[in-house]
Amino acid sequence: MAGLSAKARAFMMIATILPLMTSVVIRTFGWVILMGPSGPLAKIPGFLDLSQARQGLLGTELGVNIAMVQVLVPFAVLSVLGVINGIDGRLREASRTMGASFLGTFRHVVLPLALPGIVSGATLCFALSISSFITPNLIGGAQLPVIAGFIYHDATVSNDIPFAATQAVLILAVVVITIAATNRIANARMK
Repeated sequence: MAGLSAKARAFMMIATILPLMTSVVIRTFGWVILMGPSGPLAKIPGFLDLSQARQGLLGTELGVNIAMVQVLVPFAVLSVLGVINGIDGRLREASRTMGASFLGTFRHVVLPLALPGIVSGATLCFALSISSFITPNLIGGAQLPVIAGFIYHDATVSNDIPFAATQAVLILAVVVITIAATNRIANARMK
């Protein structure tokens, strides 16, 4: 976004942040309408070969992935954007002056400097997605159970609180180990 005008940057920032101003439940119900059997996506001829599907994208892994990407992209973009905005523009100019193409400048200058933001965005998205319950439950339904759904079922339906608590602690451990590993890798690369 460094090469864009101030108005274009402001528009892109608003477009990135605006979905965060709406509840995940409301956004997911919007996806339910779009992906349902009578939704706009089902009316597009040949859209992802859904002619056989009676329920559109609902209950499919693709539907869950599309909705989850829409939920998580703002977190990833904001993580990367903060780092990219901190990169000195003179480094890009110097690379271009030395004869590097736009892609060469991106690959050899911007991407290595943006790597901490990319790693933090990926880690944040992983932590949010592993514990996600509403979007996979509403889009995927019972056909695509997720870990948070198992915990909910064990705690409320089966009334097996100790097992639900064990699963929750295991998820927490996986997230903490992942964050610690990415921090260690990032710190090793920075030295």
